[in-house]
Amino acid sequence: MKKLIFICLVAQILTANEPQELEFSNEYEKLNEQLKNSPLNDADTFKYARSADKLGKYKEALNAYAFLLKKEPNNDRLKLEIAQILEKIGNTSEAATLYSEVLKNPNLPNEVRININLKLSALSRQKSPHSLGGLLGLGYGFDSNANNAATADYIYFGISKHKNERKSDHLNEAFSALNHSYKFSDTLTLDNQIVGFTQNYRKLKENDVGLLLFGSGLTNYGDKYKFYGGVEANRIWLDDSGYLNTYSLLFKLDYKINEKIISKSKLRVSKKSFISSDDKYKDALNYALETALGYDSDTFGVTTLGLFFSRENKLKGKAHPNVDYGSLGVKLQNLYQITPKTTLITSAEYHNERYKAENFLYDTKRKNDKTAYEAGLMHNLGKNFALGLNFRYTDVKSNQSLYEYKKYTFKTNLYYSF
Repeated sequence: MKKLIFICLVAQILTANEPQELEFSNEYEKLNEQLKNSPLNDADTFKYARSADKLGKYKEALNAYAFLLKKEPNNDRLKLEIAQILEKIGNTSEAATLYSEVLKNPNLPNEVRININLKLSALSRQKSPHSLGGLLGLGYGFDSNANNAATADYIYFGISKHKNERKSDHLNEAFSALNHSYKFSDTLTLDNQIVGFTQNYRKLKENDVGLLLFGSGLTNYGDKYKFYGGVEANRIWLDDSGYLNTYSLLFKLDYKINEKIISKSKLRVSKKSFISSDDKYKDALNYALETALGYDSDTFGVTTLGLFFSRENKLKGKAHPNVDYGSLGVKLQNLYQITPKTTLITSAEYHNERYKAENFLYDTKRKNDKTAYEAGLMHNLGKNFALGLNFRYTDVKSNQSLYEYKKYTFKTNLYYSF
């Protein structure tokens, strides 16, 4: 019975719903008046401390609890109450010390021990300027046209072998990301990222793709904005051979216009360096600007409208018919929460590409129009696991038949975040 009472008391301290502030105010005033005339007994002293705590009168609450703790130095309930207040006023070091003292009790109920350990872990993360997090993913899917346009849920590689021969195949994916952040202050952090990705086909092994990315930059936080400036370097493998190295300067700005609308912008300047001597003519500078507005509706979920502008220029020599181009795109995406654990994700996008140099085989400058539609579900499985289902249809039209294709993909992915 005592164990049950203690569990209930600690649960009340750590997580419970509180009575109305008015009740505490009345109790505090009543006991404060009584204290002016005569000392309070221990039970009323505890009530007085609790009421003062809930009303934000932390100094009075600490003094009252400390008075009781002198009488009962082994009272874990009092230690937890004091630790809670110390945590509220920012004295996390002394709070952690008291939590640790309570953990030394060999008769501490397991449920209470778990809650206190969670508290200590949270305090440790607050104290340390370093934080780590990440994501792991495994996936399996079907590609109706594996010879064209290597893509992933996370990254668009922009690789296309442009084969008119259409072949389908099954594929598997693996994804990992590790994020590290160092907090200089409440408004400035250093953020680092490592990402790895592989997409492997069952039969058409020459279309296998791999990626390794490193990124680092500074993030500045304001009341309504978040600004990031940094560098990235990545390497892409195609058919297990080094294909492309890319080095980028990246700038991102998120701005909260109001409670419902957020603006997001991204500017990337990249140098693309191809590894094979046969591909060196494609070395180029790429400039890409993305801007989007997101609206959070109580009825329709989060809807985002994005615009994309990019330009790619060959590093050396004259413009090439398959390298130098300008691009304009638009994307509409909606995230709708079907249940507390399941989100429906739908999108439609269009990209227009115009190349600068004439292709002598067609006596025209290449023009591509790409349309893509996507629908997917993300379901929270609990314990940091999530399941994703995705369908994507792509249709590319071109005035040069070699670059036209259609395809669809089905994918299912299992994610684990930490």
